[in-house]
Amino acid sequence: MKRLIFSTICTFILGLSAQAVNALPTLTGDIFWASGSLFQNNLGQTVTGQSDVANAFGPPDGQVYSLGLYGVASFNFGRRFDYGGVLTTYAAPLDVSNHPMTAEFFVGLVGDNLVSNTVFTQVSDVGGVSNISAQGGLPIVVPYGTVFDTILALDVTPDLCGGNSSCLDDLIDGGYTFDATSFQDFAPPASAVPEPGLLALMGLGLLGVGATRLRKRAS
Repeated sequence: MKRLIFSTICTFILGLSAQAVNALPTLTGDIFWASGSLFQNNLGQTVTGQSDVANAFGPPDGQVYSLGLYGVASFNFGRRFDYGGVLTTYAAPLDVSNHPMTAEFFVGLVGDNLVSNTVFTQVSDVGGVSNISAQGGLPIVVPYGTVFDTILALDVTPDLCGGNSSCLDDLIDGGYTFDATSFQDFAPPASAVPEPGLLALMGLGLLGVGATRLRKRAS
């Protein structure tokens, strides 16, 4: 009987362990594309035809938007995200060898109050990207549990020059240039209540314990 009780306890613990593994962050499968912007500040020279921020909305379509050197722009998806996920930026399909560029992406909870000179609150730096690395889409993980509704893209292309003035003079491409930005969110955390399958295993184990007791009494 002791062995059966021990086996039942082990089954219960293993079931909880499996549930813990299943509780790891998983993507919902829904893909959201940037659909709006509250603020843009193009700095440096921008390329004709690449200054319309709407070019960065929706899936990749060959229409691109340039941040401008040290320029910044916000992007939202028409909703709030509560659990983090994967942000993917699609750089413009340019000749990357002749277009050095890089940017930092941030996320924050803004609502509809992002305007010029407003502090971007609750911001998390989710990593830098370059035109070379973002060809075809570069995924950046936004930590699980991060709450945000807005992405902020900041061009830091001049940092590539390290203060070299001749290098800065060559940067006439308008800074980081991209085609689209998408986000896929993590699913909410699993419920702490044991799953039906686990409850069934526990029930079978307890039935076994009861049956053993009945046999001993009968004998």
